[in-house]
This record gives sequence, structure tokens and C-alpha cells, in this order.
Amino acid sequence: MKYFVLGNGESRLQLDLKALGRCGGVYGCNALYRDYTPDALIAVDGGMIHEIASSGYIYNNVCYFRSWSKLPEYAYDSLVEDNFFEGWHESLKTENEKKHFNNFVMNGTDPNQIMRLFHMIKQQYEKRNEPFDSDDIRLKLGNHHQWITWVDDEDKVRLIPEPFLGWSAGPIAVRMMLEDHSPEEIYLIGFDMRSDDGLVNNVYKGTNNYAPGYANEIPSVNWKRQHAENFVTYPDVVFYHVSSEAEEIDEWSSHKNVDYLTFDDLKIKLDIYPTIQ
Repeated sequence: MKYFVLGNGESRLQLDLKALGRCGGVYGCNALYRDYTPDALIAVDGGMIHEIASSGYIYNNVCYFRSWSKLPEYAYDSLVEDNFFEGWHESLKTENEKKHFNNFVMNGTDPNQIMRLFHMIKQQYEKRNEPFDSDDIRLKLGNHHQWITWVDDEDKVRLIPEPFLGWSAGPIAVRMMLEDHSPEEIYLIGFDMRSDDGLVNNVYKGTNNYAPGYANEIPSVNWKRQHAENFVTYPDVVFYHVSSEAEEIDEWSSHKNVDYLTFDDLKIKLDIYPTIQ
């Protein structure tokens, strides 16, 4: 059986995902659920988790979320209305319809954490002697926000293991695929580590919970490092990075279990060339 993990880089638009799913297991990230149902969906952002859960997707499909602690209805007034958490009184709040639900999940972004992330990213740019656009970074980090998600008693949400809580959704999806299925090889699709035009590279840019299309591209340094941790931890697994031109990634050159394929290579290798256009 073949195993595929989908990022949301724009290169993956070259594939028919339904045809790909017929070839094996598929894990994916974030807003992928809007267009395709993978075997497991991974999300770490509070807004994205709220969107996925509010859609009802979690009741019929396996999801891995960074945080998912259900609270009883009677705790709502003290935790939400009385602003139990310091700083949240200044937040923007998004809440779905309560309906018949007796539980809710509360996620939020701490303004202090946003500032810590801002300064950490600034230091990374300075270390690489790259120009730092503070307005663009603030745009990507977003505003302090609070999400209240009313949910049913039962769902198919699993918690992301603690060692990976600081990772991005893509590398986590790869790790969960590795731990859930023990594959001999994995195909990494839509993990575009750069942008051709210098702007954000994402299938869902400009939509809810995503940066607008005019934002600068997101630096890939953390993605590359987190993927590399998977390569090291699973040295006997072959990782195929699929891209338009099978472009090698310098930071992964020391990993002998990483190989590169074009999309045409992938179609031929899977013997689905007539199916996927």
C-alpha cells in the first residue's frame, strides 16, 4: 500500500486527489477538508480547528488537533463571559451556534504569545541577514482572538502528541502517518518550500483563516527542520518529495532516505498516468 501526505502548496493542484486516494492512504492538513476527505486531517491553528469542528467534519472523520479539551456548558459563564483568562477581554471572539450541544472547546491566542512569536521571527530574519517586513509579519500572525466551539459528546478528534505541539501541521501529518501505519515509503505532495513570485504559496490563500494572496511568502526554515527530524527518526523509510521539477532541497542533502520526483514521475510510478491529468 502507498502512503501520501498532502500539504497545501499550490503545486498539488496538478493532481486529481480522488485518483490519488484510490492508490493508498492519505493524510492532509487544515482546509484540505473543504475539497477532499483524507484518512486523517491535521490542524494546529485555533481558527482552523474552530472552522473544521463547526462544519461537523469531526463527527465522521479522524482529525488530529493541537488542543481539544471539552468543557461543560455550566463553565461557560465563568470562563467566557467573566473573562477568566487574563487579556482575553480585549480579544475578538468567534463562536458557533450552540444548538443542542452541552460541551464547548475554547481556543485562543494570547497577545503576549503573538509578540513573542513576532520577536522570534524577527531574530531569525536578522540571523540570516534578510530584510524584515514588520507589517507583513503582523499580517501573518493575525490578531489576538478567542474561539468558542460548541460540540457534541462524541467525535473522532485525537490529540497531537506533546513532543510535536510546536510543529507545523504538515510535518505533524507526516509523523502521524509514520506512527499510525509504519510505511516503508511516503510521498510528500504539496510541500512547496518556496514561492515563484515571492508571495504566499497556498491553495487557500485569501480565504478564511489564511493570509491574503498579497502577503509575502512564509519562510520555510522551520518546515524543513521539522521534516528533517522525521527523516532522522525514521531512517529506514524512503521519503519522496514531489514537486514540479524534482528540485532538491539543500538542507536535506545529508539525508540519504530522501528522494525527489516530478509529478509526471509520480503518475508513472503509481501507474495512474491516464487517470490523473
